[in-house]
Amino acid sequence: MLATNMPSGHRLVKLWAFQLFVMTCSHATPFKKENGKVPTCCSAFVYRMYNKNAISKPQLPRAMELRSLAGLSLKTHADGSKLELPPDLPQLCAMSPLFVEQPSDWPRFKEMTGYWQMPPTANYEPSGEMTAFLKAGTPPVYIGFGSMKGNPEFCKTLSTMAIAALKHSNQRGVLLGGWAGLTAQVLDTSTAEGESLKDYADRNVIELPSFPHDWLFPRCAAVVHHGGAGTVAAGLTAGKPTIVLAVCSDQPWHGSLIQQEKLGLYGGMLGGVGGKPPGYLTPRMLHATELLANAKAI
Repeated sequence: MLATNMPSGHRLVKLWAFQLFVMTCSHATPFKKENGKVPTCCSAFVYRMYNKNAISKPQLPRAMELRSLAGLSLKTHADGSKLELPPDLPQLCAMSPLFVEQPSDWPRFKEMTGYWQMPPTANYEPSGEMTAFLKAGTPPVYIGFGSMKGNPEFCKTLSTMAIAALKHSNQRGVLLGGWAGLTAQVLDTSTAEGESLKDYADRNVIELPSFPHDWLFPRCAAVVHHGGAGTVAAGLTAGKPTIVLAVCSDQPWHGSLIQQEKLGLYGGMLGGVGGKPPGYLTPRMLHATELLANAKAI
């Protein structure tokens, strides 16, 4: 954001918007839907309806109050054009054009820049437990759901699904707790199945509350996650095949696009899967030479 002095004593504030995925009106990409679910002829209409009903309408009273306090017109922008909210600002989109092309119908003041990366984790020293785990066997499968959060039942369901998937596919795993709190401690060990999962996790899974993705992902065989923009970027940057189990927002679009681009597999919305589906997907992906090559190449 930049501000410059105006002759009248007002300050002109120049704004840039940024987005972590494609949210700008376009005929080329669907909005928060699985790729191909919405006909491309309807994409622009869906964008406009979302902006009008989900953003503009709820925020309009507050926006008008703020404009009134600032002495701004409630009908026009400063250049005299009709007031439109939210305004169409210059925008930088932090997605890679190697993953999805910049829409050809975007105006010149909107640009896809590529993923924005945090500085590499320098001089990182993992714990002795983590070092020993990585040396003890084949590269593990990462499973984590980032900032997805729910009630204790959500945590239990997700943790059970994750460990069941690893057991079914006979894979070692890294279980990242995250906001969902993934852990084998919530397994129902009163049943034979739960006891079996707990025993498998004790021997084959390491649990971490958090971990730098740029260090961990290159040491994994594959990554399984919710399809959030940041985790998608980290997995693709590491060159690892991805399984997406979406929860909300842009995640179904990321997951479906990863499968269509043959960079991994999309397991659908998380509410519609259990332990076995991701367990079936993992070995299928790890034996798909085309997926592995494409993920490494991108």
